Amino acid sequence: MPVKVISWNIAGQWAPWHCLAASDADVALLQEAGAPPQDLPRPIDVDPAPWRTDGWLWSRRTAIAKLSDRVSVEWIEAKSLACADPKDFAVSRIGTLTAARVSAPEVEPFVVVSMYSLWGKPHASTRSPWIVSDASAHRAVSD
Repeated sequence: MPVKVISWNIAGQWAPWHCLAASDADVALLQEAGAPPQDLPRPIDVDPAPWRTDGWLWSRRTAIAKLSDRVSVEWIEAKSLACADPKDFAVSRIGTLTAARVSAPEVEPFVVVSMYSLWGKPHASTRSPWIVSDASAHRAVSD
């Protein structure tokens, strides 16, 4: 049986959660996700991390959602570099990477990762209107 995976930047919206609840997918890798709304037609299991991304004002982050009973999901806790041991899943910015092991009958277990890079701004003294994601993207890839 193949495992169906969705990857979706839901941009902090609630409507995508309803689409996910109605889908026949097994796992969703989400970016810019807020907590699932309370009015979903069926519960969706998500990793237990706080709904925030370090350095971001909104309550959004990457997330991995278990959408069906055809799979088992073991979320891997991300720890900040300052608090992580060598054996831990250490990330530079909590909320930009979420990882989990997915298992299903007749399928070799595999790891999924949801990744998102924040837009950054140059120092205020530059008075630059530019925004860039290069530093955040490189940081996430390095993690």
